[in-house]
Amino acid sequence: MSPSDKIPELPESFSTTALGLSGLAAVLLASLARNVENRYYKGQTISLDGYTFRNCCFHNCNLETDNGTFAIVSCTFINCNVRFGPNAIRIIRLWNVFNVNQQWPFFNPLVAPDGAITIE
Repeated sequence: MSPSDKIPELPESFSTTALGLSGLAAVLLASLARNVENRYYKGQTISLDGYTFRNCCFHNCNLETDNGTFAIVSCTFINCNVRFGPNAIRIIRLWNVFNVNQQWPFFNPLVAPDGAITIE
């Protein structure tokens, strides 16, 4: 985002108490994310943060995230690697403290019959 871009203001009717932090994060992500659709990436390093990827294919790519401020809708991944930055690693470590032997289906991505993945 360039310095001339303004962050959209939330309407007065939104309250962080009513929305909760996850709701507020979803509103901000939706208003700030740049949309990328119908793209094929091969052998590239892609920073996911700040984007909504829709119907994209990532083939032999290195995917990076530090903040988790991204959405993936109906995308496919072929032989990709992921690198988590310091902020994301803290979240993963906290998750592992409480969930050593537990699976939480709520945190799994949605997988379509054709194998496309959605993470929102």
